[in-house]
Amino acid sequence: MTKTAATGPRKDIKDIWLAYKKTPTQKIRNILMENYLHLVRYNAERIHVKLPDEVELDDLMSAGIFGLIDAIDAFYL
Repeated sequence: MTKTAATGPRKDIKDIWLAYKKTPTQKIRNILMENYLHLVRYNAERIHVKLPDEVELDDLMSAGIFGLIDAIDAFYL
């Protein structure tokens, strides 16, 4: 197990996915989102540099977060 300051002791990510598959709660989904949020930011920043100045990084982040939510929710279907 790893430990983070925000969540205290944390299960292995595989165990969290299995728990979400068994019981898809918002609390578990939020833990998964926190775990993958850095990937959303990384990709949004990479895409942002190639787009016109009118496109805001925050808009790309929002779209990425909604995509992440959809992907996590689709896992248990």
